[in-house]
Amino acid sequence: MNFEFSEQDQTLLVHNYNHVGLYLSSSDMLIEANTGLPAQSTVEPLPDLLDGQHAVYQRETWQALYDYRNKTAYSKDRDNGKNYQVTAFGELPETHTLLEPRRYDSWINEQWQYDEQRYLPVFIEEEQNWCKSLLQLVEVEIVKYQQDQAIPIDYSELRITAYTEQQYYGLLMDRKLLNEYVLQSDFPECGRPTLSGLV
Repeated sequence: MNFEFSEQDQTLLVHNYNHVGLYLSSSDMLIEANTGLPAQSTVEPLPDLLDGQHAVYQRETWQALYDYRNKTAYSKDRDNGKNYQVTAFGELPETHTLLEPRRYDSWINEQWQYDEQRYLPVFIEEEQNWCKSLLQLVEVEIVKYQQDQAIPIDYSELRITAYTEQQYYGLLMDRKLLNEYVLQSDFPECGRPTLSGLV
C-alpha cells in the first residue's frame, strides 16, 4: 500500500524504521491534510517473518531478512576459506556458518566435528618434544652413572648416583625405546613406550 496525499486529515497505521531500514515500531498516526509521512516511516504492510528474521525496509518495500550483523561468519573450509565480520542483513553464504569451531574441528555432515587429521600434526610435534626432552634427561643419568663407575670404590662417597647395575640397564633400555618410538611407522598413534620410571 502506497501513501497518497489527501486534502483531508487521515489516520493511518505507520511503521517506523531506523537509518539502515530496520523496523522499530508501529502506531496509528494522524496525518494532517496535504502533509506527508514523517521521515523513516511507511504505510507499506509489514512482511510475515520466520523465526529469527527481521523486517527491513529496502528499495521502497519491506524485506524479511536475517540480521547477523556484528557476528563472525566462520568458513566451513578452514584450510582455504576466511572468516569475516557480518556487516549486512541477509542469509550467510553456504560456505559459512555462525557456529564457532573448536581448535581441531572440521565441517563434516553439516556440523563441526573433531578431526583427528587436523590434530595429528600438533600431536606429532607434542610427542616429539616429549620424547626429546625425556631422552635428554635419560642421557644425562646414563653419563652420570658411567662417570661414577670410573671412580674407585675407595672413593665411592664422591659418586652422585645410586643406581644399581640393573637400573643402569633400565636407563639404557629407556634410551633405546625412546629412540625407537619416533621411528615407528604409526607414530605417534602407536602409544608411548613403557619406561622404567627412573627418570
